[in-house]
Amino acid sequence: MTAAEVRGILGELIVARDVIEPELGTAALIEAWRAPDDDHIHDFVGATWELEVKTAITPATHFHVSAEGQLEPAATNRMFLAAVELEPASEGTSLSGIVEQMLSRPGATDDLTEALRNAFIRRGAMVRTTGGEAVQQYRVVAVEQFEVRDGFPLLLRKTMPGGVSSLRYQVSFSACKLHKIDRGVLSNAITNQENAQ
Repeated sequence: MTAAEVRGILGELIVARDVIEPELGTAALIEAWRAPDDDHIHDFVGATWELEVKTAITPATHFHVSAEGQLEPAATNRMFLAAVELEPASEGTSLSGIVEQMLSRPGATDDLTEALRNAFIRRGAMVRTTGGEAVQQYRVVAVEQFEVRDGFPLLLRKTMPGGVSSLRYQVSFSACKLHKIDRGVLSNAITNQENAQ
């Protein structure tokens, strides 16, 4: 795995641990963690919300969108973006450290721990031979949330000319500032979905 891939998974796990798991619990977190299973293009998907996580090294000025549609939700869902900004540090959070922390939650059943371990394996988070990247420590500079709604800077599949596909592009964070939201807005969207089921 490349350093960027390791950081990408680390960013997903930071959001999973700090934002989604406290609201839903571990079992529902595992169910919501979709990409890359079954060709899902969003990292986390609930019944009424979808969340894509982007991770960058500070100072983060932009993020990469790796496929058309990556910031488009299903027709009736709300789409959110979580931006994780990291800085290499001598002490902090590492991929192997956060995996170990999440697998050793007090009170977790053996079945739940095994399901979480399998989710980590499917995403490459359990890889031990990554040239030291799995143990590289990072300080979490910021985790910001955005809601992707009208006016958000993105390419929509329905507006792309025929024959155009497999697009990769980047978006500046400054262009997204009007769409920044408090974490509570995302938390409410997640928990309201659970309450509606």
